[in-house]
Amino acid sequence: MEIIIPTGDATGSDWIQFHKDLRGKFGKLNANIIWLKAWETRGDETFTMDSDFNEYFAKYDIDVSNMATSLIASISNIGNDLFGIVGTAATVWKVGIIVIPVGLLIPIFILLFRFSKSITPTDITNVLAAKGGIPVQL
Repeated sequence: MEIIIPTGDATGSDWIQFHKDLRGKFGKLNANIIWLKAWETRGDETFTMDSDFNEYFAKYDIDVSNMATSLIASISNIGNDLFGIVGTAATVWKVGIIVIPVGLLIPIFILLFRFSKSITPTDITNVLAAKGGIPVQL
């Protein structure tokens, strides 16, 4: 289902339909928060004079005729921003915990693999003999 945010030329019924669509997809609480934020940025105060408009939103605990509406929208936006930052930091942390060690271990394994392919048993005995570890017959 596509939800369309009302624009400047929207009617009161467009705003009501927008809220209904949000409620159907996100539930009452989230719908109210999203609707209030959209109303804060795009709403037309002339609709608040319409009693049907006010009654509809009063049923869902939204008082569009009250200046507190914009305050609630602002507070909910701050909360959403905070949770967004915390969520992003947690995601970065979770990914970093895995990616950084793997990113460091892969080059080490590649070097060890290449080194192990180029070394021969003679090389090992020569190194050990040079250190005095094993006698070498000449």
